Amino acid sequence: MLDVEGQQEKRKAARRRSFPIALVVSDKRLAFLIAACRFDKSPTPFAEKSFVMPMSKLSTNFPWPGATTCLIVLLLATVPLWGDEILFQEVRVFDGTELLPATNVLVRDGKIAEIGEEITSDSAELISGRGKTLLPGFIDCHVHAFFPAQLQQAATFGTTTVLDMMSIPRMAALYRQQQADGKSAGRADFYSAGAAVTVVGGHGTQFGFQVPTLNSAEEADQFVADRMEEGSDYIKIIYDDGAAYSMDLPTLDEPMLAAAIKATHDRGKMAVAHIGSREGARLLISLGVDGLVHGFADAPIDDELIALAKEKEVFIVPTMVVTKMMREPPEATAGLLDDPAFAPFVNPMIRTSVRTRFPGSDRFKVNFAHMIEAIGKLHQAGVPILAGTDAPNPGTAHGISLHQELDLLVEAGLTPLEALASTTSVAAQHFQLEDRGHIAVGKIADLVLVDGDPTDDIRVVRKIVNVWKSGKLVKRVKVPQDE
Repeated sequence: MLDVEGQQEKRKAARRRSFPIALVVSDKRLAFLIAACRFDKSPTPFAEKSFVMPMSKLSTNFPWPGATTCLIVLLLATVPLWGDEILFQEVRVFDGTELLPATNVLVRDGKIAEIGEEITSDSAELISGRGKTLLPGFIDCHVHAFFPAQLQQAATFGTTTVLDMMSIPRMAALYRQQQADGKSAGRADFYSAGAAVTVVGGHGTQFGFQVPTLNSAEEADQFVADRMEEGSDYIKIIYDDGAAYSMDLPTLDEPMLAAAIKATHDRGKMAVAHIGSREGARLLISLGVDGLVHGFADAPIDDELIALAKEKEVFIVPTMVVTKMMREPPEATAGLLDDPAFAPFVNPMIRTSVRTRFPGSDRFKVNFAHMIEAIGKLHQAGVPILAGTDAPNPGTAHGISLHQELDLLVEAGLTPLEALASTTSVAAQHFQLEDRGHIAVGKIADLVLVDGDPTDDIRVVRKIVNVWKSGKLVKRVKVPQDE
């Protein structure tokens, strides 16, 4: 049987790959050059497909009005579109693990193609990296993203991947489909837990949209199966009675927690936990959760908990910035919002979100000193620390707050290089994102170019020159001055 629809699709695809373009130029003294443009991995050199035609012949052979003052440039040869290849030259490279001395990095078809001092290219866009550092795109390991604009905003500040820790499943499915269809250019890639595991009236049910809840340990297997059906990339489990925040909330009991973790692991997925206290951290780690996506600030850490975290090989996403902002006055954000590297991109939504505070935060039983001490000791013990913000909760905003989190990680005792790893290679490793987090051959070309060396001073990472998502330049929109 003749596959008419299939043949039509093939013809359409061919037209998309190769098509003529005409440019009209008003200048009677010029001759014209013919070349071609195809989406082709093996371009024919431009000069081999070019020739010159006198203007008189063009005006004689083409009976259009005003032809004597027009120049037609027909693109027929096979040169790549500008930006299909990029060659970064003489650039320092933080590859996700270590700092490499000045070298060249070639990007082709959205991936890292080659790395080395001798690399050249006749067809690539050339970008000088002298005095600059090229880094993998940042991964924010704890966000909540409800609008595409938030993903675009994240990319503006160098965050090219976000790990959502609770969302509306239908919305998450839409984002995933757009990514799969190549319709998410210029914004951060999105992975999500979907609906979190919580109870009726528990944390996570207060945001104004309907969420499924767990009623018993016996229901846990089906609950997790439903999340897998919805497309959850990992499962988030909430254990928080609200005491640290002067609230009294119902929460999952120990049998429910254990059953949810088991059901997740049985399906080959990762279980991460929201906790609100030191004892909550101790319980979830002892039950075998893979990671905590908050630190705690209600009590000092103890040696037993540090040893347990190391024994169980758990990772921590402390989200220090959201805890610190609970007690900081809005004026304390001026250094972030008015930083010359950020100010041109700080729109009113960002400014409002960063300056907002949780209602009743003056009653919260949190001491940020406990959190920063805990993260420092856990890091010293070898417990992996990953960068995350909990944006856009009060005091935070997508993209910009990750830079503040990196500052706090350094304050806690990580070196600048270790802090950068926490948002690149370490994040990718523990969330099993094998195609990103490193600058290495074959990895996705999610890249951030900064002016200076952020492995020496973490605040240098704010000096973003440009951001690339899968090898395509991200349009960083500046805010009009009158805003």
